[in-house]
Amino acid sequence: MLNTIDTVIGFAVIMTVVSLLITILVQMVSSALSLRGKNLANALALTFQTIDPKIGEHAHSLAAQILRDPIFSDSISRSKNRPPVIPGEKAQELIALEKEAKTAQEQFAADPENADKKNAAEGAGARLAAKKSKVVNAEEKLKQAEQEFKADPKNADKKTAVKTAKAELVQAKGELGVPDVTPNRMKPWGVFSKLRDATALGSAIRPGEIYRLLHEISDLTETEAALHNIPSELVKKTVDLFACLKDRDEPAKESEAKLKEIRHVADIFATHEQQKAVIDSLANFGATVERATTEAYDRFQRWFGSAQDRAEQWFQTHVRIVTIVCSVCAAFILQLDTAEIFRKVRNQPKLAEALVKAAPGEIVEPLNTQGYDRARQAFVDLEKKFDEVGFDIVPRPFFGRWDKELTPSWAPARLPRPVARLLAHLVGILATAGLLALGAPFWFNLLKNLMSLRPALATLVEKRPTSAPTLPPAPPSPPSPS
Repeated sequence: MLNTIDTVIGFAVIMTVVSLLITILVQMVSSALSLRGKNLANALALTFQTIDPKIGEHAHSLAAQILRDPIFSDSISRSKNRPPVIPGEKAQELIALEKEAKTAQEQFAADPENADKKNAAEGAGARLAAKKSKVVNAEEKLKQAEQEFKADPKNADKKTAVKTAKAELVQAKGELGVPDVTPNRMKPWGVFSKLRDATALGSAIRPGEIYRLLHEISDLTETEAALHNIPSELVKKTVDLFACLKDRDEPAKESEAKLKEIRHVADIFATHEQQKAVIDSLANFGATVERATTEAYDRFQRWFGSAQDRAEQWFQTHVRIVTIVCSVCAAFILQLDTAEIFRKVRNQPKLAEALVKAAPGEIVEPLNTQGYDRARQAFVDLEKKFDEVGFDIVPRPFFGRWDKELTPSWAPARLPRPVARLLAHLVGILATAGLLALGAPFWFNLLKNLMSLRPALATLVEKRPTSAPTLPPAPPSPPSPS
């Protein structure tokens, strides 16, 4: 019995080491593809689209703008500095006009019946439009040229028209002191999409940090946004987003209606003091319900919390797929046959004993997606012990684990020997791939349970008697009758 559990432990140790190697590969692939940042960006964009269905594809642009901010970006190529933005004289004039128009519009929105405020808003808007007329015309010309080129992408003249319109737009913005800003990605991130741009995305962010950045963007004018390398259209989209957050949602409306109904119950109380006590308590309760359901930040935090859970699930799904692919590749490249490994450990008691000693004394906790360094160190330590016990994880020579085996008798003569030997071990290799796909946490936990069970089993074996007790002599048989 003890030999059997030693065999199982030895097999689990081998699977653990290979699983650690796969964990390292998964971490490398995940980081190279920026899977966590992409899933977070998609979830954040989905949050914006849920809050404001009219934001459309600009939700992805806004999510990319937030996650590539220097304080959140994981990329080493992104600047970790915020240089001061000093607009030129022309840009300052434009910013002043934009702020004047924005203030006048807000005042008119607060008092739409005031004729003076209406005239002020219209006048400020007209002055701003006159100042930006050349830029607006250039933008319209570019948009029309792009539409025509999209309809006929093989037309060289239309392609040239797009380039000319872009140059005219840049020139018009330059005359106003406004830099040209490269638009952000405006569609969902795929697994292999824009790897260079995806590395700039942050992989973790708090709701409060997003909310603060949204406020900062909404407070900018279009020119100020361009000076900060933010697409100008995101300013208006952010303002609209906050407007949707401030709208009363359905739970708040239902609570308000119920409170109005409950308020009528106070009429059944006889004294004025009783009625006042009930009304006051309901008023406080109503304020609490309204504050919990209508404040913009609380609502955003709840929406983003749900989206963040989905992002983690999407990331785990992608990691699982990568793990399966790496498991299959490792099983074939390392030529690991489950049946062959198990037979080797079972038929060589010294190897099984050495593998049991090579098992880590302290089982580390299941590895998470941030445990790359931990997995690498554990793999290096176990690989050294494997070299000492004489088990090769990597075949030597490479792809030559079964070179000494004879060609299977069922293999056709025209079939190459390496292919024939591979087909002979195909079932075992696929079994190894399936076992490795369970992941390093599974094998660590199994190894932990087996190592805890072994001492108890060894104690039972020691207490078991080595030989059967001596039986008393049989009584003599009676004499047979003559």
